[in-house]
Amino acid sequence: MYSLLATLILAWACAQTTPAEKPATPAASASIESYRAHMAAAMLSYQSREPAEARRWLNGAPREHRGWEWSHLDILLDQSTVVADTLTDGVLSIALQPNGPLVAAALSNGGIILWDRNTLSKKAELPGHPGGTFCVRFSPDGERLASGGVDRIARIWDVAAGRALLEFKEHGFPVTAVAFSNDGSRVFSSAYFTDKSTPIEGRVHLWDAKTGKVERTYKGGVKPLSSLALSPDGSRIAAGSWDSCVFVWDVKSGGEPQKLGGKPGPLQNVHVNAIAFSPDGAMLAAGSDAKWAKVYKLTGGAMIAELRDHNADVNTVCFSRDGATLATGGDDGAVRLWNTSDWSAKATLCGHALAVRALAWDAAANRLYSAGLDKSLRRWDPDYPAYGGLHTRFGQNNYSAKFSPDGNRLACSSSDGTIGWVDANSGKEMARWDTDHGREVCTSTISPDGKSIASCSWDKTIRIFDLDTHELTAKLDAPDGVALIAWHPDGKHIAAALRDKTAVLMDVANRKIAQTFTGHERGVTSVGFNADGSRLVTASGDATVRTWNTSTGECLAVMKGHTGPIESAVYLPDGRRIVSGSHDGSVRLWDARSGALLRELLASDDTIYRVAASSDGRRIAAGGKHLYTFDPDVSGPMLRSKPIEETIWHLDWSPDGKRLAIAGWSGSIVVYSSTR
Repeated sequence: MYSLLATLILAWACAQTTPAEKPATPAASASIESYRAHMAAAMLSYQSREPAEARRWLNGAPREHRGWEWSHLDILLDQSTVVADTLTDGVLSIALQPNGPLVAAALSNGGIILWDRNTLSKKAELPGHPGGTFCVRFSPDGERLASGGVDRIARIWDVAAGRALLEFKEHGFPVTAVAFSNDGSRVFSSAYFTDKSTPIEGRVHLWDAKTGKVERTYKGGVKPLSSLALSPDGSRIAAGSWDSCVFVWDVKSGGEPQKLGGKPGPLQNVHVNAIAFSPDGAMLAAGSDAKWAKVYKLTGGAMIAELRDHNADVNTVCFSRDGATLATGGDDGAVRLWNTSDWSAKATLCGHALAVRALAWDAAANRLYSAGLDKSLRRWDPDYPAYGGLHTRFGQNNYSAKFSPDGNRLACSSSDGTIGWVDANSGKEMARWDTDHGREVCTSTISPDGKSIASCSWDKTIRIFDLDTHELTAKLDAPDGVALIAWHPDGKHIAAALRDKTAVLMDVANRKIAQTFTGHERGVTSVGFNADGSRLVTASGDATVRTWNTSTGECLAVMKGHTGPIESAVYLPDGRRIVSGSHDGSVRLWDARSGALLRELLASDDTIYRVAASSDGRRIAAGGKHLYTFDPDVSGPMLRSKPIEETIWHLDWSPDGKRLAIAGWSGSIVVYSSTR
């Protein structure tokens, strides 16, 4: 059953279909509209921070229509590096073996599974706790495992032998959390206590790990204690409470605890589900069922951050070894990474289909492990730069992001007069230099052989640089300001869209105009070649698209129908069709030979600045305030999304058609992929 929110999303998605977007074949209508509705609901759920809900919608999309956008969303919703999904029940807690290969998982059905942390293959199983195992923690030497559960018992296990060494039965209620002391000689365990004369009282027992003898009891609040954390130096023990706060005791002296947080109001108790100390012991993070994680400074107890990106209960929190990142996991199925320097969101890790209940950070390998109620255990690379798509920047205002022929670089151009490139895989800026255009660079693009990069500007020049040395190798003078350029497939010519209502074909070696294309009534905004370079398509502010013979300069077809300036028009790979996008909010598909309109792909109130076709011709992308993807054989978008806040100015598919580069006015670049 879908949630009420999901049902509303589906109704919204269906309402987005306008008459202009309906498919031509009635028999296919229901299936296509179902696909669109599922994709829209999946995207909206993803953007609403409901990845588990998004996964359900995505999985329900009809298979026969799945294309690039489906594969792209599939990746966004699962970017884990390794997955173990053969567990018999949901996972409530995990722990990594110090200096060893194991990860322990506590299951809601009571079992404890030991997995190889590298391969996530099952190694052993412990009986655990009947009714449910709530918590597991390894001893510092990794040879023992402490656990607690519904049966009100805390146990210590010999990991190698797979047998219980000791049972601690002093808690009268379920044991919610356990933790070894730093030397491994003692164990902390938490629960609560009550009898006829005593109200509910949160308690932490400290007991000898060999004898089970209680050494000290720490008391806090009038609600159960749900989580435990020992400070890195072992001097303080903290417990999260259902009493809306975190208690922190001095391990040696005990006594009255320091209290972090407090009751939000009458009848509004918050359950603090998880806590974690920062590696330096200066901060403590807490996650709650009030949809927040809070971070406190231990000295003074002040709250220094409140993190609310989760749309549901926050069940687990975990700091990285260097303390630079905090990970949180919630009932929304997401793992979120936060920069501890300014508490900004770093990444959202999607993959779990149900609540995330446990996190653990492998300090040595800098890997993050997560587990949850979907019966899966996942591993993540927190340094992977493309969670949620690769995000990077170039320049003050970046006007282009054009893939190199090998797909490894993005040619960029900035309003500050510089060009360069960024690594299309890592997002790292690799080079940037001044073009001497004297003003903004309208676009840049890498030659077919990958050795040169060309730039253009309103200064009436096209400049060509050696990609490795950045040396200027040619300067081509144009009759007027150049809005956009495109390399001819032969690498010896460049087409230029000019402000003076013409387009020209420039001979690079001889630095002269080889052909002029005259006929537009306003400035030319874009140029593009067909696959063999025998044809050129141009778009103009006069609301027409024209095709030309590049050898003779003859105008072959004029395409009319847009009611506003056209910023972009390109050939599809088959050379038989052309797609264009206009200020009038429409995206149109034309017959390249006759100029006849084949179909209107989009009718909207968005200003379309750029269109692009994938190398296999199966998908078209268009950008304005939103990103649209189309199947050229079907009217209406397959998906509408908003990858960047600012207007999309440039789009380009990678040569293999698996990635889409999106550039915005303010310099942001996003690279979306459809392959892992």
